Amino acid sequence: MSQQHIQSYIPAIDGYRAIAVVSVFLFHLFPEVLPGGFIGVDVFFVISGFLITRLILKELTAERFSLLTFYQRRIARIFPVFFAAIGATLVAAAVLYNDQDFANVAEAAGYTSVFLANIHLLTLGSYFGIEHDAQPLLHYWSLAVEEQFYLFFPLLLILVWGSRTWLLRSTIALLLLSLVLCIGVSLEKPRWAFYLLPTRAWQLLAGSLLAIYCDEIAAAARRHSNALAMLGLSLVVGSMVFLSGELSYPGVYAIAPTLGASLLIAACLQPSTGVVAGLSARPLRFVGKISYSLYIWHWPIFCIVDYRLMTWSAEPRVLIKVLLSLGLALLSYYLIETPARHYLNKPRSRNLALGGSVFAIVSSVVAAFQITSTHFVFARDSELRAEGRFYDNKSDHEVVLLGDSMATMYGAVFRRELRDLGLNFRLLASPATNFLPGESGTKWPQVVEILREHEPELIIISYAWRGKLHLNDNVLCDTLQQLEGLSSQILLLTDVPRLPDGVGRADVRDSKQYVFFEPSFSASRRTEALSILTSVTGQAVSLFDVSPYLLTEDGAIQFVGANGRATYHDTTHLSETGIETHKSELFSRVQYMVDAPSLPLSMPASCTDIRPVEGTLD
Repeated sequence: MSQQHIQSYIPAIDGYRAIAVVSVFLFHLFPEVLPGGFIGVDVFFVISGFLITRLILKELTAERFSLLTFYQRRIARIFPVFFAAIGATLVAAAVLYNDQDFANVAEAAGYTSVFLANIHLLTLGSYFGIEHDAQPLLHYWSLAVEEQFYLFFPLLLILVWGSRTWLLRSTIALLLLSLVLCIGVSLEKPRWAFYLLPTRAWQLLAGSLLAIYCDEIAAAARRHSNALAMLGLSLVVGSMVFLSGELSYPGVYAIAPTLGASLLIAACLQPSTGVVAGLSARPLRFVGKISYSLYIWHWPIFCIVDYRLMTWSAEPRVLIKVLLSLGLALLSYYLIETPARHYLNKPRSRNLALGGSVFAIVSSVVAAFQITSTHFVFARDSELRAEGRFYDNKSDHEVVLLGDSMATMYGAVFRRELRDLGLNFRLLASPATNFLPGESGTKWPQVVEILREHEPELIIISYAWRGKLHLNDNVLCDTLQQLEGLSSQILLLTDVPRLPDGVGRADVRDSKQYVFFEPSFSASRRTEALSILTSVTGQAVSLFDVSPYLLTEDGAIQFVGANGRATYHDTTHLSETGIETHKSELFSRVQYMVDAPSLPLSMPASCTDIRPVEGTLD
């Protein structure tokens, strides 16, 4: 474990970093050209495990290892650019993203700041299936895995230090356990295997094992370093070309790039010759040195460009992505990463590094919570057990918004608009929640109690009517009957036209298709629900149909708004741009109804004539 024959700086390592970051960069830029480019992250894992373990062992040998110093170095290396990119991404998303997507970015920033990005992404879906342009912090998952690893691994090295046998046994045992777990989990839950530390640790441990066997490997590779390098490079490049996201990755497929990266490292433990010398060339080393900044900045830029410029052709978007990524990477490397690492690594800067990291984490989490709560507005269970989510605008008049996700998509807009109108706002809405009488697990009893106590002038109900009215044809009449005496006015908002499954911003970018037709069954169900909603209107019950504002003359859904942004957040929910199409008319109606003379709310005669809608809704 002396490592006395190994040079302190290994130039080829920066060359390997260059290969890793360029492969990820090209995969994100042209996934069809380099379908396996994502394995650059696997290469980074092996390199990281090797370098960090090598440094820890060197300091343990010299009896000067300190956990505080170790984490100070990690902070100095990782945190400045890490948090600068998060902050810049939040600012850009505030300007360029719709409300709910901005809230989602902020939520991701909160998890990312505490190195739980991988856990958060696990709940969203596959790395290869998430709508990427709305996830500009997606790539932080790999840093989360690394930092989770370095929370426990230094402690293990300290624990077994002094016994080479136990050091080797524990490292090999953990590597094999993690590898077996990776292969097994990939067969059933590849998304879990992709994101989680237990199924990724073996790749970091492969690098650690190289560091432990450093002297032996260097001696064994003396006459075969070129062959090892060629084989390692072939495995890495072959993985980039022949692997793809369609496989149950990582699983057994991750063995090839991990082994390739390990062989490349083994080959560079001797003075550079042949392939290793080529991979140590100055241009590659330079790209390797800026690889961290390039990795951190490129993905938010790619996402934001694709999100905001979705109507542009591919060529200018690619050019903007490349130029901005390289420019910001260089600025970040010279102005943030390098000076911060040098300064924060000084012994006298330890308190600043540790204290600054705590401040950055707490600030990011607080900012994430504030942004999420103001841009994705819904009532939590605890609020529904009390008085709902209430915004006091110092008014004598109150407006209530009631419903499921069809209501929460309006939440942030209602909060702002009713504040400007000087009307109090109470939100009784939450996604995937039943609120009306007779529904399973309904919140209706709490709703009635809140309405009885506060007696708002206007109740607005926005619901997934086409599904609800089929499941219970009497739910609308039951609702209106039980609202008698609780409010003087009720406004029903209709369903929005539904996009075909899978349609999104990628369709605009790839095919330049700006309009889509609602599936016939969904359109039929929406029309029938509209007929039922219309039948219950009267002097105190009004209807606001949003579909005319979203459909073209030939009945197609206008997916791209006048501002070049998507009108839909997903297939069934509007974005802020979509709501903008009818916001003025909607809030003019709201103001009119609040100002109108109070009228007794009575049951519409047509309620007794309502019949179930045939069929089922997907």
